Amino acid sequence: MIDSIIKFIIDSSIKPISNRIASSTIARLIVDAFNATVRSTGKILACTGLDLTFVFVFGIVLGATQMKALEHLIALMKMTGEQTGGLIKIYNDTSVVAGLSVLEKSGEFKFHLQSLFFFIGVIFLSAAVLWILFEGLSWWFVYKASTKKEHQLSFWNYAKNFAIETTFFQAITIVLIISSVKLLYSQLTSITPIMTRETINLLFIILMSITWYFGALCYSMNNKSAYQNIKDAFVFGTTKFTKVLPSGLFFLVLMLNVDFVLRLLGFNTWVLVITGTILFFPVFFYSRVLAYKTVQLHWHRGAANKKQARQKIKVG
Repeated sequence: MIDSIIKFIIDSSIKPISNRIASSTIARLIVDAFNATVRSTGKILACTGLDLTFVFVFGIVLGATQMKALEHLIALMKMTGEQTGGLIKIYNDTSVVAGLSVLEKSGEFKFHLQSLFFFIGVIFLSAAVLWILFEGLSWWFVYKASTKKEHQLSFWNYAKNFAIETTFFQAITIVLIISSVKLLYSQLTSITPIMTRETINLLFIILMSITWYFGALCYSMNNKSAYQNIKDAFVFGTTKFTKVLPSGLFFLVLMLNVDFVLRLLGFNTWVLVITGTILFFPVFFYSRVLAYKTVQLHWHRGAANKKQARQKIKVG
């Protein structure tokens, strides 16, 4: 009984203090990121231009390639419908499986399938190259705004790291997409599918979110080696998740507020586009600054403490 009372008193005393410390930490991060953003008007404009250029150029590439991909997809769907008698959605009909097994041996089917994957590959390759070119430069401006000059990498070192890191996480993204497509195809054609379409979609969203959670942290690391950035991102994102969470939640609140304002202005397209540009891109810039500040505060400080501890051990 006495032990319980003492524990209650200690918890009641310590929790408010720890909560105050935690809240002051996130408050300091928010303010530091805000100050860095306010001082970087020129960089915000540059990032906005680069982000819009990426969207515009990729939109052109996507529009040109997806029409070709769609032609082959329609041909595949038509062939599939003819071969299975339109029974593709009837899971327990064995004629579907039999029809598809014959169809997969067709030369015309293979041609359309290979062409479809080719154009999808072009889309992914274009996305990766354009992301490295435009968003790499955009992240560089954010990096310059977030990091003290004496700790900054050279442009080419940073660009090399960004390209390698993007390639790594883009490869994971492609594997996830291909796996999801295969699962969906299996779900449609199997007599006894192992997962529903909703489960596959949910699993895909979760895995993609996890992938680019680590991807964003990786971009925010400041090592000379891309390999070390990737390694540190996974370690930091896993072991220091509770440190990242407040910044992530604050970013989510910001985006929800932007979305709320844009929904109110949805009555006029031009007002929506102009206001969306004015609101979204500075918030997107700020969110990346906040990511850098979060990593700099929690990860680099932790690494410095470990280094000091090792030095003390050696001295002792």
